[in-house]
Amino acid sequence: MKRKFNSWTKEKCQQEAFKYDTRTKFNKGCISAYNYARSNNFLDEICQHMIIVGNQIKRCIYCVEFNNNFVYVGLTYNFNKRMLEHLSDNKSEVYKHIQIYNIMPNFKQLTDYVDINIAKEKEGEYAVLYEKEGWNLLNKAKTGALGGNKIYWTCEKCYEEALKYNNRTDFYNISPAAYSAACKKGWLNKICKYMISKYKYDGYWTKEKCAEEALKFKTRNEYQKKSKSSYNVALKNKWLDEICQHMFELRKEKNYYTYDICNKLALECKSRTKFSKKYVTAYRISRINKWLDKYFVINL
Repeated sequence: MKRKFNSWTKEKCQQEAFKYDTRTKFNKGCISAYNYARSNNFLDEICQHMIIVGNQIKRCIYCVEFNNNFVYVGLTYNFNKRMLEHLSDNKSEVYKHIQIYNIMPNFKQLTDYVDINIAKEKEGEYAVLYEKEGWNLLNKAKTGALGGNKIYWTCEKCYEEALKYNNRTDFYNISPAAYSAACKKGWLNKICKYMISKYKYDGYWTKEKCAEEALKFKTRNEYQKKSKSSYNVALKNKWLDEICQHMFELRKEKNYYTYDICNKLALECKSRTKFSKKYVTAYRISRINKWLDKYFVINL
């Protein structure tokens, strides 16, 4: 339930702000607290811990220096994000240089976030300055191109991205934008033909793996929705009752937890205390029906 605008105080807004590392995330995550802080003129104060980033109209200039006298000069709306991209994107000139020479660079933010037009000029000025000082520029594109523009996912780009992953799950989790574009345009089956499905009934889901998977969920309904392949294999092989013993059954408890079932579960436990902690529902049904004394006669 969302908090009402008039229930926010400065202290509560500060607590909420600490959950985010940028103002953009704060705004998206809790717009009511963000707006309250802004309207009461303490937004700057409670956001001091946050990373400053640009937007569609502001960029900062940065450089990536190598100790073999090579440098890359660029501009971006998010310095930290762009640095991570340079370290992981195999199309980046910085990434290629790291792989060839096996040396790590030094990342520097050269300016604050400024207007796009000013940033374009500054990038060119810094590139010229580095060349005058004897550095070799890694930039292939002309300086002044806007960093951080939106990627327009064509079928070819989606396919190139998909080739990085062995299965659709990893593709979806690691590159959701490309995956989503492929889904919307109807390209997904085409570009994922080569992938190996984790969830085919080809021996992947053994009884042990199904039991391990089932432990992630509290109910069978949740298990079925979030891990259909594992659930279906367990259902087909009649393992469900065994691997779902820890779950809160969706069927009526009194009908499911018979004396025999509760007695079987109780035999796994050395004491009433352990029984009550391990099988909460079975323990409660047993206590209501006064079966506990029959299970734990020795402990009386």
